[in-house]
Amino acid sequence: MDEFITAFEKFSSVGGMLPEQIWDHADMPEEGLYLGRSAGSAQPLVWAHSEYIKLLRSKSDGRVFDTISAVENRYAKPAAERSFTSLIEVFQLTRQINEMAAGLMLRIMDPKRFRVTYTFDDWATQSTIESHTVGYPGSYADINTSPNSSGKIIFTLYWPGEDRWLGRNHEIQLIAP
Repeated sequence: MDEFITAFEKFSSVGGMLPEQIWDHADMPEEGLYLGRSAGSAQPLVWAHSEYIKLLRSKSDGRVFDTISAVENRYAKPAAERSFTSLIEVFQLTRQINEMAAGLMLRIMDPKRFRVTYTFDDWATQSTIESHTVGYPGSYADINTSPNSSGKIIFTLYWPGEDRWLGRNHEIQLIAP
């Protein structure tokens, strides 16, 4: 890290200004481009200086100084250490799952409006839900499960705008939470 900081400081202008972009190829004097110097971008840039100060502070602290704890908790910690747990499991035709924890809500998503027909008892009984359209992301339908659920959810999809069935069932095994 010390080598990085020293190199970073060498990129500054005579007046100590940091450029937005640094030329990282062989010199091209005819274009005014020199290795390790400004690539002709804006200079000075206050954000470049503030990022440099944050880098120095993080180096001093031994950790990223401006970490957002909620983001770190959700994405940087192992699942067992997180204080946040999602209560939704997402299924898409491009992100198919075959098991989920009982007690979570199964959210089925698709770019187009659809209907989902599903069962928890191997088609002895069945339910149907119309999806909700939410703009750019498309449509979704939620199927609730309880923590003491067992077995599997079996479902298929139908797109009324196209009068088209998926043509197969999906099965998602419910596992103990």
